[in-house]
Amino acid sequence: MFDPTKVSANAKQKAMKKDMASKLKAQSLHLIPPDLQVGLQINIKEVACGDPACAPIDTIFSFVWAAAGKDQEAGRGMFGMPMEIQEVEPDDLVEMFPDEECLRAWHRGERVNWPPQDEPGALDPEALRFPIGSYVECRVGPDPVTGWAPGRIIKVVYREDHWPPGVTAPYQIELSDGRLIFAPQDTDAVIRPGVVPPPSSAPSSSGAIGGKTGEEVTALARELAEATRGKGGGN
Repeated sequence: MFDPTKVSANAKQKAMKKDMASKLKAQSLHLIPPDLQVGLQINIKEVACGDPACAPIDTIFSFVWAAAGKDQEAGRGMFGMPMEIQEVEPDDLVEMFPDEECLRAWHRGERVNWPPQDEPGALDPEALRFPIGSYVECRVGPDPVTGWAPGRIIKVVYREDHWPPGVTAPYQIELSDGRLIFAPQDTDAVIRPGVVPPPSSAPSSSGAIGGKTGEEVTALARELAEATRGKGGGN
């Protein structure tokens, strides 16, 4: 059945995101040298990631400069922020925005990664926010409220064999449902402090409680009851 309220909500969200993209373009121009603004087009859009190991929504900034001549290739570059467009704060943009050296390389048509790829072992475990064993919450879905899952840090400065040389992740996390994921960045948009779960008082799958089986617990309870009655009869 057609739901006009849902259509209206979607239209408002699209308008909000479009307005936010315009604001981010204006903020970006303040971070770019004036001579590099000539012939520059900035496009900003959200990209969904289906991999639970990365942020569910990235905001992608693309830069394209008009070619100076027919035979010259247009300069271009791009970088991503691991958050939805409306979550990008001015301080986040300043912190993650490419530096002038990178922007000029893109303008010249050079292929440069931003942020620069870390050298093997470049991540300092002591500089990370969470040590091994910390309970955290990880962003695993697009919803800003329900898109988080609890887990525990099991490795720091993590990498996989098939990754390119120099690529590492701050953390590997075991989620409460048993999945193993990694956090691509050590930021609150991707991973944040969690709550330490209370000790479980539930019986184990074997039916044992405190190292005793159900039958042993029942027999012990009977013995205690008989001893209590015996003490009561002697008074």
